[in-house]
Amino acid sequence: MKKILSRSLIALTLGATALASLAGTASAENTVDLSYTHYDVDLGASHTNIDGYTLSSTGAYDSGFSYMMDYTNADGSLIDYEGAEITANYLPGGGMFGVAGDYRWDEINGTSDKYKGVGLGFGWNDQTMAVNAALTTDVDDFGDDYAFRIDGAYGITPDLAVTGGFDFLSNDYTKREFKVGANYAVAENFYVDAGYTYIDSASLKADQVSLGVGFNF
Repeated sequence: MKKILSRSLIALTLGATALASLAGTASAENTVDLSYTHYDVDLGASHTNIDGYTLSSTGAYDSGFSYMMDYTNADGSLIDYEGAEITANYLPGGGMFGVAGDYRWDEINGTSDKYKGVGLGFGWNDQTMAVNAALTTDVDDFGDDYAFRIDGAYGITPDLAVTGGFDFLSNDYTKREFKVGANYAVAENFYVDAGYTYIDSASLKADQVSLGVGFNF
């Protein structure tokens, strides 16, 4: 019964966000970013370094639909890592609260973990600050496994912004991520960015630094 209910909820969530996206494309705010990423990984008995890239995208629409997407691929002598996350919120009527969907996939050295969640979304935006968050529970382990993600940005000047976030996943592959960064507009609709992430999971701990370029459209 839980699986039937949870799958119905995720179908409704994805359907609503898809319709909202189509309705709001005329007034979209989107970013696309490509970053070089370096990880210093603590495996307990040893340390290793891995390098790779992260492709990310965000979008927000007047219809109330917003999304955050990340894809990372990195490898080294001891670890091969690939992962993706998509979080989508639908906040109807210009409100701060609504529904959210969250999909995550991670693979380390051939062992993969997936999370498909539905739950509550939150969003707030003014001229200098934006915050988006989602609290979800897994559709396959409804009420037992859950995830929380919050990301924010604050504009210090029209060209310079600082960013931060926290990401938590509670399942067999429990993981916490603390993120800080900054981006600077070097031309109209084009920026450079840098960031630091501390990762604490059930199998490893890691420090991640990134340097990237992106554009707005």
